[in-house]
Amino acid sequence: MASNSSEITPNEAQCSTCKKKQSELTIPLKYCAKCRTDLYCSRNCQKADWKTHKKSCGNKSSQNSDHGSSSSNSTNPLAPIQEKRYFDNKPEAEAFAQIIDSYRLRVEDEYAFMGKHRGIYNQEQPRADFNAYLNKAEATDVLPEWWNAEKRKACVAYGFNKANWSDLNCTVEKRDITEHYKNPMMPMQLRMVAEMVEGSNVMGQPAGSGLRSMSAMYGQSGVTRGVVDMSGAFR
Repeated sequence: MASNSSEITPNEAQCSTCKKKQSELTIPLKYCAKCRTDLYCSRNCQKADWKTHKKSCGNKSSQNSDHGSSSSNSTNPLAPIQEKRYFDNKPEAEAFAQIIDSYRLRVEDEYAFMGKHRGIYNQEQPRADFNAYLNKAEATDVLPEWWNAEKRKACVAYGFNKANWSDLNCTVEKRDITEHYKNPMMPMQLRMVAEMVEGSNVMGQPAGSGLRSMSAMYGQSGVTRGVVDMSGAFR
């Protein structure tokens, strides 16, 4: 998704897809979050251009990196979630696994902390509930730029392949996620993804409230300790 952090206002700037100039638009043009070179007026325009843009996006990103260009949020691992670009540059299998695990951890949290029974916790085959989760994810633009109907089918199939660790027929807890990904930040990141999908956290607070406060910690100190400690709020 186009980054929210770099807004272009000069009237001569234009959308890479529809070619509308900034002066014709009521909202600011935004850079591609990966290469930070091409501009778009909307996510729809970015999606329409993706097949062409992806051929050069990686090279442009490398060139920008070589010249010392970097996002102001490069030290904040939560920024891509807040800007709804967390999955954009992940390999397909990795994105599928984390989408599935964000759902699995969400239903576990709802059961453990709120006593809510859904999917496998309601003794139901989880396919319908997971598909409902994907519907919400699609509606909120959380999913990667390359997502489409075929990728959705592949993601569901991945989740019901018992050979994969991210198995929708199996429950998961925070410690399982940490051990599997070997990353103490991963449970919190997946919870934040699910929060963006569901529109709120498990306590009913609006989506993004936790992200904003924790992102502020990074902006103030650049230190991860406060964020890791926050993860302990959910056992």
